[in-house]
Amino acid sequence: MTSILQPILFLRVLPLVLLASALATCGGDGGTGTTVAEPHTWTAAQSMLNPRTGHTATLLADGKVLVAGGQSSFTSVLASAELYDPNTDTWTQTGSMSTARTGHTATLLANGDVLVAGGAVTTDLTLTNTAEIYDSTSGTWSATGSMNLRSSDNAAVLLPNGNVVVASGTDAELYDTATGTWTTISSPGGDGYYTSANLMTVVPNVGVLAILNSLPQQYDSSTNVWTPTNPLPGVQYESGPYQVNLTTLKDGTVLTAGGFIYPGGTQTVFPSVNTAFIYQPSTGAWSTTGNMTTKRDAASASLLQDGTVLVFGGTSDSSSELFDPSTGTWSATGNMVTALSINGTATVLSDGRVLVAGGIAVNSNPNSANAPFSNAEIYTP
Repeated sequence: MTSILQPILFLRVLPLVLLASALATCGGDGGTGTTVAEPHTWTAAQSMLNPRTGHTATLLADGKVLVAGGQSSFTSVLASAELYDPNTDTWTQTGSMSTARTGHTATLLANGDVLVAGGAVTTDLTLTNTAEIYDSTSGTWSATGSMNLRSSDNAAVLLPNGNVVVASGTDAELYDTATGTWTTISSPGGDGYYTSANLMTVVPNVGVLAILNSLPQQYDSSTNVWTPTNPLPGVQYESGPYQVNLTTLKDGTVLTAGGFIYPGGTQTVFPSVNTAFIYQPSTGAWSTTGNMTTKRDAASASLLQDGTVLVFGGTSDSSSELFDPSTGTWSATGNMVTALSINGTATVLSDGRVLVAGGIAVNSNPNSANAPFSNAEIYTP
């Protein structure tokens, strides 16, 4: 359950993706002599070099994970970046960004480099429109063209043509990788609230599907136009759900699950939901599917190599669960090492495991806020 009084001091909305913790070594099979983890379990990985929340995590072509920016405390925004090596379960420092930022986007480009854009440069939400490129070969950053608008907590995806679309609930821009420039494109519509990194996904042969402010829309990269599509069954724009997630499944359909409902009026408590829906791109229609075992909002969702979807976080416990598209059902899987509240990152590694790093842990005291942590853990399917 989300309270409007709960501290949300990192960004307008803490980026949707959530997460975990830990202190020891991971049970991997990367030749380090550690024990191979049992299936459907979470194990502790080495902690990051810095506590982080509001950061990004990007899987690179060599199998390492680039973690950049975020906040290390309630008052400090980071420019630093680090690399996780799954083979050795170690973190190493890499080049720092030229601009400290949190709540930015990070997109792996077709050439293996990473585009980082926007975000907040201070904890009082001073926004930036700057962007920079991480060279995965040299480990250095270089400036690229700035966006037309300052923004944070956006969603970004790589298009099939190699360009990048970045969108909030009110604005959208297109990054041309050939020229390093940004172009403002048609607005998705909405009020700009409750957008985050996991609210936009590429749908094969269709374009981009986004749920911005609970409004499903499709983006056509050939025309640069957003078109509203059918609403979720039984959902009203004003009530939500907000802070859902979107996952393109192997058959090209899209899963969305969880979120919270805005009751309206002067209500200060927003109830989480466990509902889930499937989007069929060929018809533009949504259908209900099985409910999650736990109510969650701003949960993290990752498509695993076997086609199932791992969902965790966004709740007050350490539970995680799996969605099976073949049956439309959810089942509980292993508990996380640390109960994750919000704002970590989830990265599917090359070997199919899932790395979760940073974020904010569940706090037993609703009247206080936990600081960001450096913990990391790995889920073994």
